[in-house]
Amino acid sequence: MSPAVDMSRPLSNSQSTPPPSPSAPAISNSNTLEIENVETAFAAWLVTAVKKFMENKLSGNRPASTENPEVKGEKPHASRATTLAYKHVKETWDDKTFKYKIVEDNQPSVGNLNQFIFIARDRINRRTQDKTTFIDVKSAALRDILREACCDFWGISLAGDAPSIEQNVIFHIQSFLRYRRDTIVAEQDAISHSHLNLFVDYIEAEFHLVDEELAGLIIKNKITFDLLWALFKPNEKVFTTCPGTGSPRCVLHNYCKEGEEIDRSKFIRLDTRFLGTDRKIFGEATNKIKIPHFPGARRIDFLPAYPLRYHHNYDEIFRELVKNGRRFISLHGSHHLKYQGFAFSFDDEGEIVKRHVNERIMVDPVGFREHNPGHPQPTVRNVSPIQETPGPSNWTGSFSSETVVLQDEDFLICGPTVLGFCLVGKKFLEFAVAQISDITWMPSPYDDVKIPDAQKKAI
Repeated sequence: MSPAVDMSRPLSNSQSTPPPSPSAPAISNSNTLEIENVETAFAAWLVTAVKKFMENKLSGNRPASTENPEVKGEKPHASRATTLAYKHVKETWDDKTFKYKIVEDNQPSVGNLNQFIFIARDRINRRTQDKTTFIDVKSAALRDILREACCDFWGISLAGDAPSIEQNVIFHIQSFLRYRRDTIVAEQDAISHSHLNLFVDYIEAEFHLVDEELAGLIIKNKITFDLLWALFKPNEKVFTTCPGTGSPRCVLHNYCKEGEEIDRSKFIRLDTRFLGTDRKIFGEATNKIKIPHFPGARRIDFLPAYPLRYHHNYDEIFRELVKNGRRFISLHGSHHLKYQGFAFSFDDEGEIVKRHVNERIMVDPVGFREHNPGHPQPTVRNVSPIQETPGPSNWTGSFSSETVVLQDEDFLICGPTVLGFCLVGKKFLEFAVAQISDITWMPSPYDDVKIPDAQKKAI
C-alpha cells in the first residue's frame, strides 16, 4: 500500500492567485492560471508519492499492519530451542475468543516460548476441569527421537515442525529414551544429548510417583482406575471376551481415552485393532472396549479387558487363541458344520440378543450380508502381517488363506466369530469360532451299501 500523503498542501497554492477583475477576460485568465497551478502542484505531489512508494518497495519495508513475529513476542524459526531449559504453562478456556489460551498466574499471557527445548502445557478441560498435560516439542533433535520412539503408535502424530504429544504417552517410552540418551555420543552430537537429557530428567521427575505406585499394585496383581492408562501400553496384547458369545479373544491396544456417561460416571475406552474380514478382503479392523469406573483397587484379571500377560494361565490361553485364529482363517467361504453354544444377533436398537444353538449351521457371510445389510460390521483395511515372514505375504485383493502366510502372533488376534445361518432355527446369527465343529456322520448306512469298497466314495 502506498504511503499516506497530505492532499491539502498542493491544493492550497490555488488560494494565492490574484482576485479576479470585473472584466470577463480577466476572469478567464485568472481561472486558467488557477487550473494550471493546481495541475502543476498535483503533478509534483504525484511524482513525490511514486518515488516514496518505489523506495519502500525496493527497501523491503512492509506496511505497519503486517504481522511481525518480533512484535508479537515470537522469534524467527532460526532462534527456536536456543535456551537449554523447558517451561511449564497452563492453558485455560477463553470465553471471549472461544479457544484455549496459555496464561500464567502473574500475567494474562506469555511471551516467546519457542526459545525453550519443550513446553509442558497443562490444559484444563472447560467442562470437567480435569487436567491433561501436553508436551510441545520445540527442539528438532528431540522431535526426531520422539518420532523414532512412537513410529508404530496408533493415534499419535508427530508430523509438523513443532508437534505436540500427550505426556502420558511418554510414560510408555521412558526406557527407550534412557537408552537413546545413554548411547548418544555427547562429543559427536552434543545438542541431541543435552536436549534429550533435559527431557528425560523432566519425565523421570514427573512420573516418579506413578512408577512407584504402579509397581506396588502390579506386585499384588491389582490396579486402580486412575492408573489404567499406565497399565495399557501401545500395541499391548489385550485379553477380553466376545460380548455376544463369551468366547475369549485377543486384540492389540492402540490408545485409551477417559470419558463420561450421561449420569457423569467415568469410564476408560480402549481403542483396539484385530484381524478380520468384511467378506471381500482380510486385514485390520478396529474395536472399542469400555471399562467402567470402579472404586479402590481391583484385580487386573477381573477387568473386562486387561493385558494378556497378566492372564493366570498365559500359555494355555495363548495356544487356544492361536487355534481359534487358525480356525477363523479356515472358515472363509461357505461351510456346513455343527454348532453348540451361544450365538447372537442385534435388535433394532443395536442391543445384543443371545440365543443358545445346538444344531447344524451354514457358515455363509455372503448370504448373511444380503439378508442383514444393517448388521454392524468392521471396516477392514489392507495391511501387512504383524511380523515379517518368509514367502508371500499378500493381504491385498480377495481373502485367500492359501496366499497369506501368517505367524502365531497374527492368528492370536483374529476375530472370534463368523456369520452364518441356523438350518433348524432359520435364523441368521453370529457364531463363535471356538464352538464350531465338524459334523459327525453315522457310519452304519455307509457300511451297509453293497458295492465294492474301491468304488465307495462319500459325497
